[in-house]
Amino acid sequence: MTNSRAVSVRFPAGFSYVAGSARIDGVPTEPAVAGRELIWRDLSVDGGARHTLVLLLAVGAGVSEGEFVNRVQATHQLTGTALSNEATARVR
Repeated sequence: MTNSRAVSVRFPAGFSYVAGSARIDGVPTEPAVAGRELIWRDLSVDGGARHTLVLLLAVGAGVSEGEFVNRVQATHQLTGTALSNEATARVR
């Protein structure tokens, strides 16, 4: 186990994070919010483990119909090196 992992979610323009909605493996875990990116730092996870991240995003009034992509990836928080593949979720 290590504490040098960070997970970040990047979401499309026009969406905003609903504070208090994030859960990692069912446990409420608030991220740092930096513009359109959510960041969870100092996570202790095994490299081969599988985890579930759930959160709510609100759609702004200026967002038109279409398909949008949210992206998530684990990185080494000191070097920024990718520690996982990038996962995506498409929303309509």
